[in-house]
Amino acid sequence: MTAHTLTTSAHGTERDPGTGTEVVVDEENPFFFDHPLDHVPAMLLLDSALHAAERLTESPSDELGVTHLWMRFDRFCEKDPPARLLLDDEAAAGPDRSVSVRLVQDGTQVCRGGLVTTADASSGPLLTEPRAGARGPCADAKLVHKRAGARVLVGPPHRIDRDTLDTRMLEPEPSAAAAAVHPVTLLVEAGRQASTMIDHTVWNTPLDHQFIVGRLDVSLPTGLAWTDLPVLRCRPRRAGARNRVVTCELMVGDEARGTVTFTGRTVPPAAYRRLRAGTRNRSAATGAGPRETAR
Repeated sequence: MTAHTLTTSAHGTERDPGTGTEVVVDEENPFFFDHPLDHVPAMLLLDSALHAAERLTESPSDELGVTHLWMRFDRFCEKDPPARLLLDDEAAAGPDRSVSVRLVQDGTQVCRGGLVTTADASSGPLLTEPRAGARGPCADAKLVHKRAGARVLVGPPHRIDRDTLDTRMLEPEPSAAAAAVHPVTLLVEAGRQASTMIDHTVWNTPLDHQFIVGRLDVSLPTGLAWTDLPVLRCRPRRAGARNRVVTCELMVGDEARGTVTFTGRTVPPAAYRRLRAGTRNRSAATGAGPRETAR
């Protein structure tokens, strides 16, 4: 197998000094739009932020990797009007660099977050170009809200104990779209799929319910390069009356290589339609929408 590093050159964002980076919504991109969506998915917002931050902190003498990342999603990002990422390269102690992120659409904040990069981090495993059939068994695409099995990034779940499930991360099927995705986005998307699968298998949520992401937290270590794709050791818990939290520990062999944590809630189809209708009406009238409504 030929090793390759995922690059940013194919990622479609536009930089306009003073106004930020425009998020380009390409609904023909099968990685982010595996099926029709009525909004911009959270993973596309994350990927756009990672690529923009990478360009902002680019240094010819440093190979910077992400060690910490968080994003809070305040409302849905609509496909129109254009949304822009506003980044601020902040001072940080030692070799670390910190970047704050805001996404604004039509004058309203959609999400905000931040990330820390350091020269001693690998930002995840080095992926390879898999041979046909080399990915291994994958989870049921319906359980991770995908139509195509080629875009499923986790294997079937295996229960470890009453509160813990394991699932192995899979390489994406090789394609131009997947090759342009930031490696941290791939780790997070694997965590999102694992969290969605747990929602259906542990809490028995019907398949037509929508998982709405409220917050994302990622922690990745410095040190040695990754030697293999991780097993996601997932621990779900409830947080209050509505929210659910799934923490996915990234295990390579017996070593923990970081965590991906999703906080969100699940709503039935009728509630989702009402939520979206309310979002559009409020956005049209006031430029505002309900909090915690990005997926």
